[in-house]
Amino acid sequence: MFIVEKEPKSIAAETYRTLRTNIQYSSFDKEYRVIMVTSSEPGEGKTTTSGNLALCLAQGDKKVILIDCDLRKPSIHKKFRISNIIGLSDVIIGKEDLTTAMHRYNKNLVNLTSGKIPPNPS
Repeated sequence: MFIVEKEPKSIAAETYRTLRTNIQYSSFDKEYRVIMVTSSEPGEGKTTTSGNLALCLAQGDKKVILIDCDLRKPSIHKKFRISNIIGLSDVIIGKEDLTTAMHRYNKNLVNLTSGKIPPNPS
């Protein structure tokens, strides 16, 4: 579970809402369609940041698709407690349709997990 849902009145949750607001204001002339969260090292908070930000954007009435592109060490499915049997890797190779691979979390947030780890994730 993510802090913006678990403890919505906490300072940490407010920090994610501030991040959401800053992103929205930085794009006042043209709304961002894609926001990517990445880092060079494992364990730096990509899943935590992207999940909390996605939830904040969805709470602010934005339609959000959160895609776990980490085909080597996926984790979005664990945090959202959803299946990772079908996901992005299946869509890429044409095994599954995009709509069947998505998991609706709430009215504004949909998750696309990474799917099964392919033999060559690069």
